[in-house]
Amino acid sequence: TCSQDDAIADAAHAEWEIALARYEKRLQRIRPAFTPGVRQLAEGLRLHDARLLLLGRSKDRCYLALQTESIPAAIVSLEYFLTAAPVVETDVLPENLQTNGCLFLYDEVDLASRNGKQVFSHSILFTNGLHLRLKFSDVSVRVVDSLLELPDAVTGRVMARPA
Repeated sequence: TCSQDDAIADAAHAEWEIALARYEKRLQRIRPAFTPGVRQLAEGLRLHDARLLLLGRSKDRCYLALQTESIPAAIVSLEYFLTAAPVVETDVLPENLQTNGCLFLYDEVDLASRNGKQVFSHSILFTNGLHLRLKFSDVSVRVVDSLLELPDAVTGRVMARPA
């Protein structure tokens, strides 16, 4: 929380810890249903503060590309095999908490059903208030090292990475 009141901030932190523990228990229960791609998405990636580079769709697929904060930076490519149209909401965060950049803030992976079939859901919140909700049968995860620094937002310069 952004509260200057310690009691409010402490209460919000305690509430966050309870929600996180509940989510971890849920993941433990549904883990046996995970495909290898969903397992990697839910357990193998550290995407907090990754910059959204691409959000796209082609028929029954949704694509995300993210640049991680790691040194050296990596590009994470996610290809979702959709079972329903993506839901994209904007401005779900209060304006005073939104940032200009679109950084990965928080996500939840879950098991759901659609038309009587087991599917997965992924809900992602970005720092600019964008909220993406996906229902999918599987996801392909690729992590690659970036060969170029992406253009600086101010100068537009592109720098080659040392080999």
